[in-house]
Amino acid sequence: MIVDQCSTVLGPFSRYLGRNPDSAHTLEALLYLPVELWPLETQAELDRLKARAGTDTLCLSYGDLTQRLNAIEALSRDQAIALAQLFDAINVGCEPDVLSGARLPKPGDPVALFACATTDGSMRADSAYQAAAVTLDLASAVAAADGKTSPIETSWLSSHIDAWEHLSIAQRKRLKAHLALQLQQPPELASLKKKLDPLDHDAKSKMANFLAQLAKAEGVVSPQEVQQLERVYKVLSLEPQAVYRDLHATVACAPGVSIVPGHAADAPGFTLDMDRIAQLQRETAEVSALLAGVFSDEAPASPDLPPPLPEADSVNGLDSGLSAFLRLLVSRLQWSRAELETATRHLDLMLDGALEQVNEMAYERFDMPVSEGDDPIEINPDILDELAL
Repeated sequence: MIVDQCSTVLGPFSRYLGRNPDSAHTLEALLYLPVELWPLETQAELDRLKARAGTDTLCLSYGDLTQRLNAIEALSRDQAIALAQLFDAINVGCEPDVLSGARLPKPGDPVALFACATTDGSMRADSAYQAAAVTLDLASAVAAADGKTSPIETSWLSSHIDAWEHLSIAQRKRLKAHLALQLQQPPELASLKKKLDPLDHDAKSKMANFLAQLAKAEGVVSPQEVQQLERVYKVLSLEPQAVYRDLHATVACAPGVSIVPGHAADAPGFTLDMDRIAQLQRETAEVSALLAGVFSDEAPASPDLPPPLPEADSVNGLDSGLSAFLRLLVSRLQWSRAELETATRHLDLMLDGALEQVNEMAYERFDMPVSEGDDPIEINPDILDELAL
């Protein structure tokens, strides 16, 4: 029994080494193994990353992160998901969140690591969290409009995140990591327009007021920030001229705040009206709740997959996870890669590894593969009678 269990755990790693005999210590190979079996040097680097993420949000490039763990090339999406699952298992969160469908980072893209709990995963996918993330996306676009984001602006946004009590502590912590990345790579406004269009005029006005106050947080507003606010107001379907009305309103600042050409800097005698900030925090929480309703209405449909399979007996020597995957695989003659990536993620499998193992089984037993192709993935109809599922 123990030998069989070890063989199951080590099988994918062994097959990878069969194709890549000189890659035993690379991250690409190690992702097939439990962390306890990794080389001590790589385990130590993983521990260092965890310790730094536990102290504060750790931002670094994705290429730097993977190279520290001895990757030799850019990771595939399956490998990136496996790495994110590994971090999740050791209570380290990662942004962008590939486990929730985010785009795979390129080697030069920034990523953020932070301490989390293993139970945090499902909470970040709800509509309220997504709505708050969009609010911060807009805010980061404004804050970075003059080419830099000041500590004052960052602190101002962070205090608003802390005030969003409709979100859990874990969600707010992830939002701060999300914000750290967005301030480095602000999103394109056009990519946010679709989510903002369904909001009514009052909600858009509150959102705009929040962003105008952010621009004034340092005490002066640069021309670049004014221009970016005009673009944001257009995205919100508000009159661009309203920017100047909102900026000149004396609702967020004490004397010493001005709207002048030039770079933002600390203004002498600058203070914050804390009562007004508290009011703005409440208003942005309301906007976030409104946006949450929009996200809930527009949530993407799940892939058209068969209902979950019950725990099944082994099929042709495969373990229960691979047996369930095989039954799903042959229920149709063609799949998109995205559909099967979703399915294998739910089964805690890596798609390429799972396909490789079921095809190896089929070659050994029936001298033919189960599937062919990469996207779409086509099922060999001749295998169906042989499998007799």
